[in-house]
Amino acid sequence: MKYTAVIIGATGLTGSRLVNLLFDNAQYERVITLSRSVLNSTTANMNHISWTYLIRLFILIF
Repeated sequence: MKYTAVIIGATGLTGSRLVNLLFDNAQYERVITLSRSVLNSTTANMNHISWTYLIRLFILIF
């Protein structure tokens, strides 16, 4: 069974290290990152969601 990880604060010191560790781990097929800025490196199995997008979506819903 493959896992999906969601990392909040993926561009910070700890978050960026965690992203690298998860990419090296074969048990994780997908990594979703949430942060203010976009990561420098991306792969096909990574999705990035910016805080700005989430705030705009929240405003539209409510």
